[in-house]
Amino acid sequence: MALLKIREYFKYVLKFFYETNEAVHKSKIYDKIKEYTNPSDEDFNMITKNGYNKFNSRIHWSLVVLKKAQLIENVDKGVYQITDFGKKFYEENLNFDFKTLKEKTPYLENSKNNSDIDDIEETEDENRNEIEKSIEEYYESVEKDILDRLQSMGESSVDKGTKFENICLELLEKMGYGKKYRTGGSGDRGIDGTLTMDKFGFDIIGVQCKCYKENSKVNDTEITKFAHGLKNVNGINRGIFITTSDYTPQAKKVVEELKDVKIILINGYRLAKYMREYEIGVKVLETRNIYDVII
Repeated sequence: MALLKIREYFKYVLKFFYETNEAVHKSKIYDKIKEYTNPSDEDFNMITKNGYNKFNSRIHWSLVVLKKAQLIENVDKGVYQITDFGKKFYEENLNFDFKTLKEKTPYLENSKNNSDIDDIEETEDENRNEIEKSIEEYYESVEKDILDRLQSMGESSVDKGTKFENICLELLEKMGYGKKYRTGGSGDRGIDGTLTMDKFGFDIIGVQCKCYKENSKVNDTEITKFAHGLKNVNGINRGIFITTSDYTPQAKKVVEELKDVKIILINGYRLAKYMREYEIGVKVLETRNIYDVII
């Protein structure tokens, strides 16, 4: 079977993440999508004139589109997982097409360049992959710089904690949550701050912020303590835990097994990415247009 159009791979890629239901490096996707779509070996190994594998390129663009549609999320470098919204969308639209995706997800509002996918397909062999790769590499360098600065900020642990908590709360507020309140410091009752779910003040979310070096991961004890502080001390059943490092497997397991409290984990990789995307701690110096010649 010949290669499918880019838009025809979306449902297969989302199916993979739905069935896997865990964070997966993109390198593990290709063979499974090959199994789903059954291209010939010749088509599967087809190389463009710029040296890209054509099949892999189409899976890459599928990841880009599904991420913009908020059906999957990028949780580490090259690592993706399905979102709760993605699970619900897939269950309700098993055999969805691109039209359904555009109508029922935030894809269009998250796409600065609204070029049709077929237009991308026509140009994928020439300039698009190189441009996309250059942009991704630049973004990654900015995000690494953000993370390095976060991990080394502050003259003292108090200064670092205060600055980091304020940065995290400002970010979350800019991401669409309601009013922020910083509670960190002595007597913080187990949480560093709170946010309302929306601008009207409905429901409260507790926030915990840990500015750690890369090799100091948040452990299960810290998660358990945060969960206790949320529910038993503050009467809150939703929380966001943010760190500049990462979480131990045991910490992630505790979060999965919590019954009365829902906690979202944001690691250093995702934090830096969000800060760049929502322009917290960075500023845009200039923008450039990408053109498609249509005459």
